[in-house]
Amino acid sequence: GMCNACAIGNAQNVKGQDEGSRRWDRPMQCMSMDGYGPVTPSDAHGNTMAFNLIDQHTDYIIPWFTALPSEFGDGFDTIIRRSENLHNQKLEEIKLFVKEQKINIAKECEKIGKPVDMDPSHDPVSKPPIRLATLRMDNHPSFHKSDFVLRLRESGVKQEFMSPHTHYQGGKHESLNDPLNRHCLSQLVYAHAPHLFWSYAWAQAAHIHNL
Repeated sequence: GMCNACAIGNAQNVKGQDEGSRRWDRPMQCMSMDGYGPVTPSDAHGNTMAFNLIDQHTDYIIPWFTALPSEFGDGFDTIIRRSENLHNQKLEEIKLFVKEQKINIAKECEKIGKPVDMDPSHDPVSKPPIRLATLRMDNHPSFHKSDFVLRLRESGVKQEFMSPHTHYQGGKHESLNDPLNRHCLSQLVYAHAPHLFWSYAWAQAAHIHNL
């Protein structure tokens, strides 16, 4: 167990910064990662672990699956690139939508003879592509592997570890495991599907969360 004073003290330290005092203002500024499992029996591909990557700004979940906890790094790079591409694509769509709205507003103002204080023909200023800045995780030995730590460092990603016994420092990813598991089981029961399809149901539950 842990006394209240120790719990409060630990809550103040995620690499020197409190979870509650920081506010993330863009996608992929901070993402947290957690694993769920082992799940028995395994799925149709022999996977027993589900790993979730959660964006702290958008709450978007990207899951992937492995046979062993130590194998999570095999698909990690692909998942990060997919997440970066997804967020950059969405930002481009938003910029195009805003540009179209400006053009439409300018046309309407021109019809009624009012001055327009915008330049609809000017493209929005392009920001640099979004890249992962901070990755937060618990202290599972797999997350301390030297090759994984080195890959993060070479990519310019800051690695943060939660303090022991303070699951609330990673509240988003900790609180999502159980709901995803319940939704996964509900889908399997409703569809009368065998348990070996659990990873597909988990991915579908994550997709529904992201809508």
